[in-house]
Amino acid sequence: MSHETVRLSATPTGSEAWHASTFAPGTALDAALERLGLGLERRCGGRGSCGSCRVELIAGAVERIDGSVVTAPAVVPACRHRLRVGGSVELRVPAASMRALGAAAVGAFAVNAGEPAMLGDATGLGLALDIGTTTVVAALIDRGTGAILAHAGADNAQARFAD
Repeated sequence: MSHETVRLSATPTGSEAWHASTFAPGTALDAALERLGLGLERRCGGRGSCGSCRVELIAGAVERIDGSVVTAPAVVPACRHRLRVGGSVELRVPAASMRALGAAAVGAFAVNAGEPAMLGDATGLGLALDIGTTTVVAALIDRGTGAILAHAGADNAQARFAD
């Protein structure tokens, strides 16, 4: 069993912060970037047909899923390339390829309290959920007034599989 690893370093375009870790050879670039906290758009679900997950290979070499090797400099769809044995890889991730964060959805969340008959006794607290393709938002509401008492949201993990 091989214990070889590949060091991947990546930075979003325009950022001076680098994210880095080691991965097993054969790890898909999009999966490795996700583990580094750099989630990518994948509108086609990783089939390589949309181009939304393109990254810039600035150092090193990666392997296409057909086994051929691509060396820097190059622009490649992360969903169709993987890390290969030997050396390290540096990537720059364009803003257009980064998955948009879902935090903006929290501010737009609204609750319609409805008629009291719809809510039973219309007292106490309730939980409203919005489970969307790209974000999940929860709101704690006062059932009597419909007022939002607390809310939170996060990216939906399924977003990486496609819109």
